[in-house]
Amino acid sequence: DAFLAGTNDLQSRETQLSDVQELIGKGGFKLKFVAKSGEKPPPEASSDSSSVKILGYKWTPECDTLSPGFEELNFNPKKRGVKKANPFPVVSPDDVTKILDSFSLTRRKVISKVAEFYDPVGIWEPFKLQLKLDMSLLNGMDWDTALPQELQTHWEFRLKQFLEIPAMTIGRCIVPPTAVNPDSIRLLCF
Repeated sequence: DAFLAGTNDLQSRETQLSDVQELIGKGGFKLKFVAKSGEKPPPEASSDSSSVKILGYKWTPECDTLSPGFEELNFNPKKRGVKKANPFPVVSPDDVTKILDSFSLTRRKVISKVAEFYDPVGIWEPFKLQLKLDMSLLNGMDWDTALPQELQTHWEFRLKQFLEIPAMTIGRCIVPPTAVNPDSIRLLCF
């Protein structure tokens, strides 16, 4: 339900777009919307008129940047695929402290928060790796027993960092502007 592609020239972009429309049309489908780099997203694609959620990321087409796709920490369990809203928005580090005053962190809650950090391309993997290493300290602990105070404090700090990550953005296209021929770049994986 999401497709992210790119090219260096407008004619190729329009060709890609018509090819995709033709291909999905053969299956009886049509595009809901098309958002293009350097332009504002269509109103039906964006709730804030500036960004689009795509592949787990928040993409801002006008400046062509990506950031993590989550905006608020919600510790409520899912019921029928939906989480009950927090009593107040948990969008700042102070909000994390305030919400954690009402309950204690458990191994289950910590691991579920880390698992919600969806990063299919691995852009924020260095941060996720730190979280995973810290989670190893929870091995052997009961799933639903409150963590010791030392770990409560540590994970409160880590969860506050979660809210700082959406402020970090990276350019979606990482081809250097000084590249002689950006169409001839190859990705070599070893």
